[in-house]
Amino acid sequence: MNNQFFLFLIFVFILFGAASAQQPKHKKEVYIKTDSLSVLLQFYSPVIIRVTKTKLGKTSISDNNFSIVAAPQNIAVKEIGNGNLLNFYTDSICIQVHQKTGEISFLQKNRLLIREDPTILPLFRQLNAKTDEYKIKQGFVLEKEEPIYGLGQHQKGIMNQRNNVQLLYQNNMDIAMPVFQSVKGYGILWNNESPSLFSDINNQTYFLSDKGKAVDYFFIWGGNTDKVVAGIRHLSGKSPLLPKWSFGFVQSKERYESQEEVVNVVKKYRKLGVPLDCIVQDWQYWGMDNKDWNSTRFNNPAFNNPKKMIDDVHKMNAKIIISVWPSFGPNTSIFKDLDQRGYIYHNITPDFPKEGRVYNAFNPKARNIVWEHMNKNLFAKGIDGWWLDATEPFEKYDFSTFSDASLIKKLQPLINQTTDTIVAVPNSYPLYTVGGVADNQRATRTSKRIFILTRSGYIGQQRYGAIVWSGDITSSWQVMKNQISGALNVGLSGIPYWNADIGGFWSNRLYPKGHVDPAFRELVVRWTQFGAFTALMRLHGTNTPREIYQFGEKGQWAYDAIKKAIDLRYRLLPYTYSASYHIMASNASLMRPLFADFKNDKLTYNINDQFLYGKSLLISPVLESQYVDSTSEERKTDFGNTKIRRVYLPEGSRWIDFWTGENLEGRQYVQKETPIDIIPVYVKAGSIIPLGDFKQFTAEKDDSVMELRIYPGANGQFVLYEDEGDNYNYENGKFTTIHFSWNDKKRKLNIGAVKGRYSGALTNRIFNINIVNEKNGTGISLSQHYNKTVKYTGKAMVVSLK
Repeated sequence: MNNQFFLFLIFVFILFGAASAQQPKHKKEVYIKTDSLSVLLQFYSPVIIRVTKTKLGKTSISDNNFSIVAAPQNIAVKEIGNGNLLNFYTDSICIQVHQKTGEISFLQKNRLLIREDPTILPLFRQLNAKTDEYKIKQGFVLEKEEPIYGLGQHQKGIMNQRNNVQLLYQNNMDIAMPVFQSVKGYGILWNNESPSLFSDINNQTYFLSDKGKAVDYFFIWGGNTDKVVAGIRHLSGKSPLLPKWSFGFVQSKERYESQEEVVNVVKKYRKLGVPLDCIVQDWQYWGMDNKDWNSTRFNNPAFNNPKKMIDDVHKMNAKIIISVWPSFGPNTSIFKDLDQRGYIYHNITPDFPKEGRVYNAFNPKARNIVWEHMNKNLFAKGIDGWWLDATEPFEKYDFSTFSDASLIKKLQPLINQTTDTIVAVPNSYPLYTVGGVADNQRATRTSKRIFILTRSGYIGQQRYGAIVWSGDITSSWQVMKNQISGALNVGLSGIPYWNADIGGFWSNRLYPKGHVDPAFRELVVRWTQFGAFTALMRLHGTNTPREIYQFGEKGQWAYDAIKKAIDLRYRLLPYTYSASYHIMASNASLMRPLFADFKNDKLTYNINDQFLYGKSLLISPVLESQYVDSTSEERKTDFGNTKIRRVYLPEGSRWIDFWTGENLEGRQYVQKETPIDIIPVYVKAGSIIPLGDFKQFTAEKDDSVMELRIYPGANGQFVLYEDEGDNYNYENGKFTTIHFSWNDKKRKLNIGAVKGRYSGALTNRIFNINIVNEKNGTGISLSQHYNKTVKYTGKAMVVSLK
């Protein structure tokens, strides 16, 4: 009997032990020693896993770099062994590790998402016998027909990054971001800031980086595009709100040569009645001698009273931003302050100008010195925002061969001077220099939201609210088309705010006559229409003037079409600003690929010439010349026959033509007529689109009267967001939201009670409501008839529209 009892106790103990071994335990990390590797799994959330691999015996890993702000969390993890496989289960995914090889697979509900490639062994090629740094490589196995997206912004014009080799190195017109995501709902963030290569050819997919201490990457499970982007921002920081005025129209050129010219441009816009919120001052306000390069001072005699210039612009209800570079001439005070502390790269010459020298933005003290000069010389005078140009100051190096010897030789001067941030050279330079300005401005004043426009970006840059632009691109139809895929892929990499020089920067190659050439005017018109649906609507370029009045006058086709696009931008301001709230609050994106919302429609996977603006508007820019014969010397125009643009309407919704109200089924190509003043815009059925009044600047009117257009055919909802517009009080809850929901079958619009409050919030307003059809609620004009007009006092109400 005693023996039987003893055996029973042993059985219970074994059973309990086996059961308890499978119970989840809270842990931040798991360390696994294989035959040749040390593998570390760190849990940043149940769906975000950091993988680091080092050579056996090298247990140290690189700390989180500047781009990553999150930290590992105590996560419930269940560990189950199965032969040579170790399985680690969170509540969402399974991480499978081979105990001998260290090969890792990621699964979700027993479905394989992605696995490391056993034929591409992790590469640790030591760079220097005296250091623990290596050339790093890691391969992955993807499904044969699996589309992937991201890698930042590049100029190839492709959406899907399969069968592509992409150098990841910051350059003018290329934004290097080593992250991709799959339509299967996961993402891989390669955690290495050195020059890298992404390759997906010959049935092999891998990242190869020139410098690192470990194979280091994050796996992100989201299930859809938005949640993968949310995972990227969970790791690297959320995007704050931009100032409301930034969603107006911005005028720029290379460059305004005097303060009188700056003021007169704003005056001209106000006289013409063309909306304008901001003007941009480009370089050489500091003078013409490159030894005085980028002094951050108005030393140019043509800008002898900058405070008056800024005040005059402000009196006309416009903002002014100004160009600042990361290199400085040897005669400037800022150069001397940086140099005496050892924060100047003397043996690195920027691409332009040769007299300038780049500062060490990796050093926080250097960043503070740069801000001290910007604050004293510019911000204190009333400058409203920053154009941080050329934030990839090492772009002159040619890494096309990706040769170890040449890379290290060229990078060595940088490496010698950045000691504690070797791995951060050079792809993350824009993140550091942009962050230095943003952090310091925020510490200086919170009553003005940060506005930064910059040419390069890196993972994490969205947390500073910086807008990237696509660089000094050429004026051509093909280049314009290429910007769409570049914008969408940089958004899929985590940065929500993007724009391009409307009309392209370099116009003289194809359009030597510039703004008087009808062929160039047609390109600018179509690009302006496209620009109305980007984060920053900004006319800019060199070689020829870019103001609206340079392209004709009222009553002429180019002028009228450009103004119509600007007016549309302002009417859509409530929609756009509310979309920006969702970027901040729920990690949404402003410009969205079609598959982001229509993943079940495989025809959307490779579309590179259309996009969604917010969740409701389908935008299809005209990307070819239709009305000007650009092959002839005379540049003949012919508006006699209206041309068409082929547009794909995704499956999963009905679509309503914004201009005509025509209601169409999805999963079809349609031929949309495109007069010179029309860009194809279709609205998803069920959408509720708020439209403001026509304005000369964003703050001119308070939207106390607002048009609500309901696009029937499905249920829908919309959240209208409003706040004070240009401070950070919203972070303390000073904002309002109104939730609208549409019941299509009952034809009822539910308007929720206003939530929140802020200084100046409307307590009474008028909603003019339209159910859109071919006779009502179409186009840019204020409707002449409404289905119903209601007075809204902030209390919930139901509006019947039968």
